[in-house]
Amino acid sequence: MTCFSYPVLEMAEDRNLAALASLLPIVTPKDGSRIDVDDLVSATACVSRANSLTCPSSKKVVLNLLRLVLGENTVNRIQRFLGVQAHTVPLADYQEISINGLVSFVDIQGKTILEVGSDEGGNVLVALEERGVKFALGIDVWKRKDWFRVLSKKLVHAYGDVLSLPYRDNSFDVLLNIATFEHIHNLDVTMHEMYRLLKPEGIMYAQFGPIWSSAVGHHIWCNLDDKIFRFDNPDLNPLDDFDHLLYDRSELTTKLMKFWDDRTANHLVKAVFDHSHINRMFHHEICDYMRQSPLEVLHLEKSWDIAVPLEIEQRLRDRHGDKSDFSCAGMQIVLQKGTTK
Repeated sequence: MTCFSYPVLEMAEDRNLAALASLLPIVTPKDGSRIDVDDLVSATACVSRANSLTCPSSKKVVLNLLRLVLGENTVNRIQRFLGVQAHTVPLADYQEISINGLVSFVDIQGKTILEVGSDEGGNVLVALEERGVKFALGIDVWKRKDWFRVLSKKLVHAYGDVLSLPYRDNSFDVLLNIATFEHIHNLDVTMHEMYRLLKPEGIMYAQFGPIWSSAVGHHIWCNLDDKIFRFDNPDLNPLDDFDHLLYDRSELTTKLMKFWDDRTANHLVKAVFDHSHINRMFHHEICDYMRQSPLEVLHLEKSWDIAVPLEIEQRLRDRHGDKSDFSCAGMQIVLQKGTTK
């Protein structure tokens, strides 16, 4: 029997982490080659095992024994209930709705999943593990380009841009997008890249909102000095419904100056019309992109709405035409790749 000292185990862990890092979106192969996702799955498991060896504790021993008796998914649920996994919190309602929506269309047990626009805590990834996935990679373009962390032997959270992922064609069974599509620019290019990454018969699932053509489609989310502005909180939302569509930049500035100083009003107008965190696509434009993508549309519908007063509806149609459903505040989209590679 070979015995290892702690420093040797530490070096082994460093090597495992380096191997994993070379397979993540934080590194693009210099020779232009593509990475096999199965290699990423194996490397993640190696890091997880090495970490359990280098950080022994009575708590981990107990948890490992419970896994043998109760199964990993049950123990994960117990950990979350007791707060043992500090990085997890209960899912937000929209996340829970999205995961339930996903599993109503596809059995994710044993599947490899790419989550585009993963949440800060990786909580959706943990929930996917509890549902029995084989492996899930969550990417977030807003992180530092060298950022990643291993959540378990089946889960990795990392920086990544869906338009430049280094993985081979036909890599993932499922692409999951929760509250992401309203932020994606170049949606036509993105849909072709998602098609490339999906396996034949793979599913792309998206649940998102608000879209630009909805009442709070401006998605305002900014601070100025000690002032906080949030579209999803009536007490912090400085705009009336549809202000971003009923007024142009100059008109909205004039309206806001009745309630705010010049500096604040100009800051808000810039956040509405210039900030790059949303794509400002109308409902009908997103529908067109989905239907024109190389993926087959299985499901495309409004998932929730906000009633539009008749007078406002008429003003919107006079200004923007009749193509969009201005009551649509959220959408559920399910697309599938055909059987041909």
